[in-house]
Amino acid sequence: LLPEDANLVEYWEEAFKDNDKNAIVCAELGKAYLLYGDLENGREHIMEAYKLNPDNCSLLLDLARATMMNAMQNRDTLLAEQALLSFEDFLDSDDNIPASLKAYAYGMMGLTSYRALNDTDMGDKYMQLKDEQDPFCTKAFGPPSPLLFTKLDELSTSVSYYSRPY
Repeated sequence: LLPEDANLVEYWEEAFKDNDKNAIVCAELGKAYLLYGDLENGREHIMEAYKLNPDNCSLLLDLARATMMNAMQNRDTLLAEQALLSFEDFLDSDDNIPASLKAYAYGMMGLTSYRALNDTDMGDKYMQLKDEQDPFCTKAFGPPSPLLFTKLDELSTSVSYYSRPY
């Protein structure tokens, strides 16, 4: 385990030197950059990880959430609009995204519209789309785990842990 004061970007940069075609290493490096507030490098590595493993559309959701949080923390309307586009990229990435994950994404888009853009009409539109997808959608800030959507006769290859930076 890394010490608490370890620099995660340095750690994952070192791993990336020998594993630049490894989707997991690219994703972790991108998340480390996001953790330290470097959206540009974070986005670059998350998108590289997604190109290496396009089945992992949850990376796009992670990127959208990180962008949304930065937009809200910095009261940055341009970042808020970028967050909405990132959520759209997630929604467009796979025809088989479960309805509750789509609803979650629409809910986050509504929240972004309300809080970062002060656009009640747009927020209401996204919340209506959320309710159409799943009227019982979680109100939690974190997305539902992909493990919830694994078929009973299928092995899950999803790996998760609690060090998400957003």
